[in-house]
Amino acid sequence: HDLVIVDLDNTVFREVQMLGTDEWYAHAHHQEMAKGLSKRDAHEVLKPLNAAIKSASQMKLMEPGIAHLIGKLQGQRLTVIGLTARHPDLNKITLRGLKSLGVDFSKSGFVGVEIDKAAMPGHDFLYAGGVAFVDGAHKGKVLKEILLKTGVRPKRIVAVDDRIHHIESYVETLQEFAIQ
Repeated sequence: HDLVIVDLDNTVFREVQMLGTDEWYAHAHHQEMAKGLSKRDAHEVLKPLNAAIKSASQMKLMEPGIAHLIGKLQGQRLTVIGLTARHPDLNKITLRGLKSLGVDFSKSGFVGVEIDKAAMPGHDFLYAGGVAFVDGAHKGKVLKEILLKTGVRPKRIVAVDDRIHHIESYVETLQEFAIQ
């Protein structure tokens, strides 16, 4: 059994404009922290604005064939899930955007999985529609919790993410479980 983990922002899709992108958010977050706010407080200040922008934004695929590729992997009976640093409050907006682009992780994600939020201390967490929303948590630790909670032990895991530190965190978990 193989598992494919796909990041969303800047990997599957992004906003059509710069406003609301990961890059925009990182800049706005930095500006709020420069005013003296903590990382968490800056996030709380930006949360309603970020949600409003994402709700009003149109999304585009990063590559024209990505929806077809994900569908093809799902057709091969692989478990394909999304794993995003997005806050769980953005789950409905995100799943609606994915669906409009022809991407549906619920077709091949874990069914009936409940992962204890306590497993991600300091981070909100939700698994919905085949996507894990991890609120900036360490993705390798999230993967570990998913593997422990589902009991799934894939022979191989393929992870696609635009940020190298997330890939490195997956590698740590793969080594711990002796998964290719």
